[in-house]
This record gives sequence, structure tokens and C-alpha cells, in this order.
Amino acid sequence: MVRKNKIIHGDCGEILKNKTLFPDESIDLVITSPPYADKRKNIYNTYTNDEYVEWFLEISSELKRVLKPQGSFILNIKENVKKFERQTYTYELVLAMKKQGWMWIEEYCWNKRTSFPGKWKARFRDGWERCYHFAKQSDLIFNHDAVLVPIGDWAKVRFKDGKIHEHDKNTYLSKTGSGFKRKVENWKDKKMVHPSNVLDIVSVTSNLNHSAAFPVELPAWFIKLLTNKNDIVLDPFMGSGSSAIAALELNRNYVGIEIDKDFIDIANTRMVMDSIFKSRKSLYEKNITELKKYDNKSCIYGFFVKNSKALKAYSKSRKLLYVGITTRGLFQRDINEHLKSGKTPNSSFRRSIGAILKKDLNLQVMNRKLKNPKYDKFKFTKESEIELTDWIMKNCHFGFWHSKEDLTKKELIYIESKISELYRPSLNLDAKTKKYNKMAKQLSGLRKICSDEWKNKNGVR
Repeated sequence: MVRKNKIIHGDCGEILKNKTLFPDESIDLVITSPPYADKRKNIYNTYTNDEYVEWFLEISSELKRVLKPQGSFILNIKENVKKFERQTYTYELVLAMKKQGWMWIEEYCWNKRTSFPGKWKARFRDGWERCYHFAKQSDLIFNHDAVLVPIGDWAKVRFKDGKIHEHDKNTYLSKTGSGFKRKVENWKDKKMVHPSNVLDIVSVTSNLNHSAAFPVELPAWFIKLLTNKNDIVLDPFMGSGSSAIAALELNRNYVGIEIDKDFIDIANTRMVMDSIFKSRKSLYEKNITELKKYDNKSCIYGFFVKNSKALKAYSKSRKLLYVGITTRGLFQRDINEHLKSGKTPNSSFRRSIGAILKKDLNLQVMNRKLKNPKYDKFKFTKESEIELTDWIMKNCHFGFWHSKEDLTKKELIYIESKISELYRPSLNLDAKTKKYNKMAKQLSGLRKICSDEWKNKNGVR
């Protein structure tokens, strides 16, 4: 039985042969971008141009077996340049797959738009890549209306003031003899139309430690077009997880295979953070109360700043400030402690925000005595605590991810450290995440000022 919403570690050429994991006709869509020929040999077990077709046919044979009759296979690939000329292995692969029994439905051009500039002797920069569409039969899922685009400015000019020219009422046949007909009048009241086979999607400029990550928008477009809700999407070269993120966002299931364990960590981390980003809400009482349903769940949460000049230096990574974990429930304990006046000693997030805003908000450190005072477990006066809470409630969002399975604290800490490595939250200062925080030294200095002030008031040495 297919293990939905999991990434399997291993070589897809071998794993796909496992009929227990991948029964016949169990997948609705395959979408992937395999290692290109002779590329990135320091990362992948790559194949030469001469070896590539034979290697990939073994994989495509299994993909054909597991794909449902109405399913599709999208292959993102581009031929490389060797000895001054373009190689032909992509064309050879298409012909070989047709002999294997695949139908070649379409070739889409992915216009990357942000390809890196350069200069070559007899060619220009690669600004696009191919996305081949294969299927097993002509009767396939194809949701035209899921990918409609605006008709364009030409219609505003052509139908200005609602007028239709007489010649636009005529039906014109193509002069090429193709049988194509055109009647402009039919488009008068149309707002949205079917797209072309050129996809304008910006490529990933920050590769998340993956050498060839493609943007989530690319698999998302094909998932909307070629699947329905709750369908299963397979990416046999999962990489950094873009296909999985797209599937989850569109209420589909994913299955991934990836040979590199580090990429699996990156993919899983991105899916957690994508959930946190997408669930962001303002800190209204209603939104906080709704967290009761996640009591005793394994959760990872994040705080984000809306807009604040005082925190500008601390909000450069998608305005992410702080990441925390809990197995105790978001409402009763963790989020409540971060947002409750008087709980600053229990909340590293509050201590960090308070230390940064101490001067701007004129926050006063309280005279406070502890039996075993730790480094910076300071607290503000009652009035300052209330003012700090008000500022957080007005200027911060929060988002969270909850696991469908019970995770141990150790497992949550591991995910938290991976999030810190990739997204670098600026207010995390614990031992496992501090090393990824570029603002750690400056923030520690500000917290030390508050701590020293508390110690001096209490005679602590």
C-alpha cells in the first residue's frame, strides 16, 4: 500500500520495484526533475549522455506500472552543452519512451525569468526548461478551468465601449489548412481563458542547500491541471520537497523518494515551515482560543513581526522572529506564557523582545529575587510587563504546525534545529539554534544589559 505523505530514503530505481510500497496503478500524477546528464557529479550518481536513456527507461517503466490509467507524468529536464554543442539525450529519451508505450501529450516551456546572466561564444543564457507531458492513454484527467488566466489587454482595446466590428462576427479558417477556426466575437464577454504552453514562473533564487530546487509554483500548476483533491502525487527525485509542498497546499497527498538523507531533512523542514507560514494569524483572543484543539499535540510554532522599525534588523528572514516547540499544548502553556504579562522569566521570546524594546518603550526591570538566579531570567515591572504584552499582541503574528503523529521532544528539537539552519530566526538563543542566528551576539548583549540591571538591583554577584 502506498505510504502517503512520506519521503522514502533510497534509490528510486530500486524502491519503485517494490510492489508492496507501490502497487500497480496506485499513483495519480508523477512529477519530477531528475539529475541531468553529466551534471553535479559531486552530489548525484549521474550518467553520461550515452548512458542516460538506458538508465532512465528502467525507472520510467516502473512509473508507467504504478501510474493510474487516467494519470499523467511530467518530466522537467533540459539537455546540456558538451564540446560546444547541445546534446540530444532528451530527444532520444522521448522517442525511447514512446517505444516503451508512453503517449507524448505535450511539451511545456518553463520560462524561468530570473536565469543568471552570462556570456558565451555562440549562445545565450538558458532562460527556459522543458516540461514533457506523458500519459498512458488519451482519456486522462485534464482540468482546463483550474489554470485559467486573464484574457489580456487586447480584449479591452478590441471590444472598447462594448462595440463589435462586423468582421469580428465572421468565422475565419486557418490558411494553413489545419482546420483551426477563429471567431473574435466569441471572446467579447470572456474574462478568463485557457493558458498557452509557456509557463512564466520565477525560478528559485535561494536554493535551500539544494543545487537544483524548482519553485513550488511549477509542480502546483501541473497538480491543479492533472489531478483532483485527495489524489496521490509521486516525485521519485524529491530533492528539497517542492512537489510535496505543492501537493499539500492543494489538498493532495504526496509520496517522495530521495537518495540523499540531507535533502529529506530539508524537504521535511520546508513542509513544516510552509505550514507555519500559511497558518499565520494576528494575536486576537479568538485566534488564540482556537488553539485549545491542539492541546497535548506535538507542535512547532513561530512568531513573526508585522511591521516595526525597532525590529527591522531582526526580521529579514520572511519576518520570522522566533521558533518554539511543545508537546504540552499551544493554548494552555507555551503560547500563553509568551503572551501573558508577568511570564517574562518563563519566555525567552518575551525576554528578547523586551530587551530590544527596553529603550523605546521605557521598560523598567523589576526588583526581583530568585533562589538560584540564572543568567538572564529578569522580569519587568507590572506596568512594563503589560506594555510589553500590548506591543506583542499588536505587532506580531503567530503560526504553527502540528504533527499527525506523537513526536518525542528529541524529534521536535531536531526539526527546530533544522528550521533554524534554513530560516535563521533572529530571537532564538538556545544552544542548538544560536549558532545559526546572525543577530545572536547583538541580542545577547541587549539581554545582558537587562540581566545586569536586575542583578545590581538585587545584589546578585
